[in-house]
Amino acid sequence: MVSTFPHIPTPTNPPSIHPADTKFVAETDPGYQRVLGLAIKIKRNKDNVKFKARTPRFLVTLVVKDTEKAEKIIKLLPPTLKPTYIKSA
Repeated sequence: MVSTFPHIPTPTNPPSIHPADTKFVAETDPGYQRVLGLAIKIKRNKDNVKFKARTPRFLVTLVVKDTEKAEKIIKLLPPTLKPTYIKSA
């Protein structure tokens, strides 16, 4: 079934969110726990910190170059979600 109106979703073109369109808004959105989903891995490099959040549908990666901002994000994680720290090679 093809819709003649592209803005109206049909079974063949349902609305979807691409991982590139997903924004990590931990500081501003109190409902960010839904974005984080199932698990999170944190990798600290010498010039950035990477957060890899596994949601039921996507793997969302956030790269933060400011270490102070990364610490704020780590403190904002819900207590039920225990992060896994990955050592940089």
